[in-house]
Amino acid sequence: MDDPFAASLLIDPTAIYTPSPMSQASPFRAPASPMLRDEQENDVSEDEASEDSETDEDDDDDKHATDPPPMQTSKRATKTSLRVNIPGPDTSMRTMSTFACSPALATAGLINFETKEGQSLYRAAVEKLPSQFSLKNPNVNLLINQLRIRVRREGWGSIVLIHTDKGPINILEHPHLVTLKQVQKHVNRFATTETRSRQNDAMLFGCLVSSLDDHTLTIMSSMRAHEFRNHEDPFSEPHESGVTYFKLLLDRAEYNSQAVVANLQVELSQLHLVIGSQFRHDIPSFH
Repeated sequence: MDDPFAASLLIDPTAIYTPSPMSQASPFRAPASPMLRDEQENDVSEDEASEDSETDEDDDDDKHATDPPPMQTSKRATKTSLRVNIPGPDTSMRTMSTFACSPALATAGLINFETKEGQSLYRAAVEKLPSQFSLKNPNVNLLINQLRIRVRREGWGSIVLIHTDKGPINILEHPHLVTLKQVQKHVNRFATTETRSRQNDAMLFGCLVSSLDDHTLTIMSSMRAHEFRNHEDPFSEPHESGVTYFKLLLDRAEYNSQAVVANLQVELSQLHLVIGSQFRHDIPSFH
């Protein structure tokens, strides 16, 4: 052909096109032309014929040589390209987690106390509060503040929300707006059921009991208003309600505070008699 540019576009029949394994596996590679396929097939046939001839020559040499001939390397093996393993996407299992601020809030439904996780939740729930409560010197505000933190951490908000005829009332925020009967009616809805509310109420009771001193425990031990029994199963253990126990504790602390104030008022009302009889109305000596 006279045109050198056109001649350069023609495929050299002596050239051998050996596609790499990556190009063979690619779904976007254009199919080879018939001329290339014929040349590749001829090349493979020549390689196989060459290998057969080499094998025959080796067999003849083995008959006359005492040592075995060196290992022959196939020509086809020299034409193979290096395979590259490209890592694919990660298909391993991934655990989906739910956001929560505490283990108790991340646990929905009933708690299985037979497992280590359930036992760990129970120990954290019934742990005593930072400050011990005593009826000798009742610090009700401190008790409520510490208990409010525990209720939020353990997810006990539903059991401290007392349902009344005027609407729900949080006993921690407004303890004087609910009566003992209203609290008992509220607890009676889940006291004998197998629900998370009953579990939370029982753990609240354990938290309060572990946070009282011996004097307060002795006084509260005579009370039974916080116990709820299953009348269908009289031999079952009663449910000890933490919400009801908290209401009893506040009422008792208020009663003690009122008693202290009443005694103080009586003593102040008789102060003039004490000054007159013991100090003969000598006020400077009284001070």
